[in-house]
Amino acid sequence: RFICGTQGIHKELESRIARFLGMDDAILYSSCFDANGGLFETLLTDADAVISDELNHASII
Repeated sequence: RFICGTQGIHKELESRIARFLGMDDAILYSSCFDANGGLFETLLTDADAVISDELNHASII
């Protein structure tokens, strides 16, 4: 998606995964950096802190 954008096949795969898991929706990320960005930007605010160390993925440190 980073290069070619979201295409119908992406949405179809996410829909099938969501259905398989019994969920309303699903989203797939192409990298750990994207996944962590999507997670942390959604769940955390400026008042939150993430405690991490050098053994975590580079996108968290």
